Amino acid sequence: MAKIAIEKIRKVRNIRDDSTEIDDLKSSIKEHGLLQPIIVSRNGSGYELVVGHRRYNACKALGWKTIPAIVQDFKSPQIIQLVENMQRKNLSHIEESETIHNLFQKLKVGRTRLGKIIGKDVNWVNKRLALHEVRKHLFSTGMLPTMLIDSMSFDIARAVVKHDQKYWLQMCAFLLGKKWMPDQIEKYCQSVVDPNYQPAKRTYDKKDPLSNPESIIELQQALKHSIRDSFSIIKDDHECIIKLMCTTETSYKSLLKHLCAIGGEVI
Repeated sequence: MAKIAIEKIRKVRNIRDDSTEIDDLKSSIKEHGLLQPIIVSRNGSGYELVVGHRRYNACKALGWKTIPAIVQDFKSPQIIQLVENMQRKNLSHIEESETIHNLFQKLKVGRTRLGKIIGKDVNWVNKRLALHEVRKHLFSTGMLPTMLIDSMSFDIARAVVKHDQKYWLQMCAFLLGKKWMPDQIEKYCQSVVDPNYQPAKRTYDKKDPLSNPESIIELQQALKHSIRDSFSIIKDDHECIIKLMCTTETSYKSLLKHLCAIGGEVI
C-alpha cells in the first residue's frame, strides 16, 4: 500500500459517482481516517481509479492531497471493467455471482485476495462463487426451469455446495422457492446426506417466544398475509424488534393481534 497524490489519479469512468451520498462518509473519514484504501492501476505516468470512487470523492472533498491506495496492475482493460462493474449499485445477485466468477478465473488469485481487490470480505466472495457453481450444475442437468434456478438465494447455494454434487439436484428441487432461514436450510441438506441425521435440540426461553426461529417465521408469514404495509423483523441475542410503518388502522390492529398471540408488546 502507498500514499498517492490525488492529482495523479484519474477517474476514467464514473462509478457510483454521486456527490450527494458522501456526506456521511466524509464525516466518518474525518473522524476515523480512511479505513480501507482505494485500488488503482498504473496508467502512463499516473493512475486510474478502479475501486473506491466514493472514498476518493470524499477524501478529495476534504481537501486531502494524498490518499492511501493499493496499486494493482491488472493485465487487461477487460479485468478493470469487471472490477469496476462490481461497484455498481444495481447488480442482481446473479450478475454479482457471474462477475465474481469471471474475476476469479482471470485474476487467478485466492478468494481472500479477490475480496480485498473489490473491497469485500471472503464470506461475501464465497457465497457468490457458490451460487455460480450450483446454478451451472443445475443448468447442466436440464431438470429444473430457468426461472426456478434463478430464484436461488445465496444461503441455499452456500449450504448445498458443501455437499457432494450428486445431492445438489435433490436439495435444490426441494429448497428453491422456500423462504427458509439459513439454519433450516443447513439441517435439511444434512438430512439428505444422512437420513439418520438428528439435529441437536435447542432450548428456548419460554418467556420469550421469539427466541425460537420457527416462531419468527410463523410471525413473518402471518403478517405478510394480513398486513399490506412494509415491515421488517430484526432479531439478535437480546431482543426481537418489528419495525412497521402503519398507514391504516387495520394494519395496526392486525399487528397488535399477532403480537398478543405470541406474548409480545408494543413499545
